[in-house]
Amino acid sequence: MTSSANISWNDVPRTNIAILDNDHKRIVETINSLVERLSTNDNLRDIRTKVRHLMIYTSTHLRREEAYLLEHNFPDLEKHKKDHIHLLDTLLEIKDKIINGNDSQKTREQLQSFLIEQWIVGHISKSDMVYAKYFDQDKYLITNEKNGVICSSEVEANLEAQLQDLDDFPDDEEIATDVTPIKAKSFEQEIMVANEITIQAQDSVKAVLGDIAANRPIERSKIEGATVNLFKSIQRNPNATMALAMLQNKDNAIFVHSVNVATYLIIFARIMEFDEQTILNIGMGGMLHDVGLACPSIKTADKTIVNNKLHIDLGYSYLKNTINIPEEVLIIASQHHEREDGSGYPNGINGDKIHLLGKMAGIVNEFDLLTSDRKGFELLTASQALKVLIDDDKNIFDSDLVQKFIKAIGIYPVGTTVKLKNGSVGVVAANDPDALLHPVVNIVFDESGKKMENGQQVDLKNETSKSPLQIKRVEKVKHRKFDPLDALIALKSVNKQ
Repeated sequence: MTSSANISWNDVPRTNIAILDNDHKRIVETINSLVERLSTNDNLRDIRTKVRHLMIYTSTHLRREEAYLLEHNFPDLEKHKKDHIHLLDTLLEIKDKIINGNDSQKTREQLQSFLIEQWIVGHISKSDMVYAKYFDQDKYLITNEKNGVICSSEVEANLEAQLQDLDDFPDDEEIATDVTPIKAKSFEQEIMVANEITIQAQDSVKAVLGDIAANRPIERSKIEGATVNLFKSIQRNPNATMALAMLQNKDNAIFVHSVNVATYLIIFARIMEFDEQTILNIGMGGMLHDVGLACPSIKTADKTIVNNKLHIDLGYSYLKNTINIPEEVLIIASQHHEREDGSGYPNGINGDKIHLLGKMAGIVNEFDLLTSDRKGFELLTASQALKVLIDDDKNIFDSDLVQKFIKAIGIYPVGTTVKLKNGSVGVVAANDPDALLHPVVNIVFDESGKKMENGQQVDLKNETSKSPLQIKRVEKVKHRKFDPLDALIALKSVNKQ
């Protein structure tokens, strides 16, 4: 965990005790939900997801709390930081056991004990005592020997905006309509909100699939709201949203795949410079492109190419009969399996007969499938999947569009684990469209293979071509016992040594 001395205040949301308390409430809710799942022997996938959510909330909160205490000259900051480091290290250790499949009863009991005794009874109760001792929570005052009593009037005046910043996504029933570009945020600021938005989007797709399976009409408003929220998150920081698509729940569940496709399509459409409303419609097309798989009549079909054709036709028919579905959605749903050489389905059209959006959706759909854990198929890294799309000697995909897609997400997309020429290992944190071979990398392991305590971030475009900090190769995550998403959340920028 990075020490507070390395934190740039510009990278941390302006905060106060009310927001830190709100963090605690959200963490306690997540812990309670996780403890319930652990005690009822819930399935491993849900437990892994909840643990990961807790990691995101924890990392964001601890960084926010340290920055606040640092700014106000809190006298016991070093002791408080040690508690934070212990919390994160223990949570990472237990999470790694669960993520790596060591889901024993002992591990679950260890996690339950840690959550209750160290998090709720330990950290949160300790922090509440700290807040009560040094801060007047009613007036948002701070006291210490050096400064006496100071009224944080700026914080108090901006409280409502700060709370909105923390909770930037609407409730399930609320529909966002304003898509005006909004202020960019750092990865650390956006990741927690992006995580919630992704979960809500997946829930919205699941609800639509359930409606279709039960022959009920689609609630278009929920998909619209989920798409707008996803678009806003990408506007604020596309790296945060894309990291979640790349690294979370890489299975072939329809709702996970659909939100991933929507995410990549929105990012792709932005670099193609479509107008905002068209981008939203394209994103909605990603959300709904596979709805035909939920149609009741498909369950009786043989699992062959006919079945695949059927899910396209059924999905298109269902969407066409839905009121006010945008044309872009229909195009994406009907053409995402058509191919340049005419080998696709359902109609076997080729070249210019395939709509631009159908070609884009085909590339994105294939990319996400290649990087998903599907039975009978090798799970590829993002870079391996892009190589498959590039080395397309059969001309299945539009080569110019493939290049534009790569420009949108990078040759080494955010979340890619890479080994540098000096032997160190890190995770790609950001890309520059004009320097695709030279991303920003968060280094996790040094040249000797030892995990770095505070981490190091380097922008490879500032390195010479012969620098030992250039990329040597992509590493498969399973070869390293760490989670790339953790590295992106936990590491902060530090000056290159």
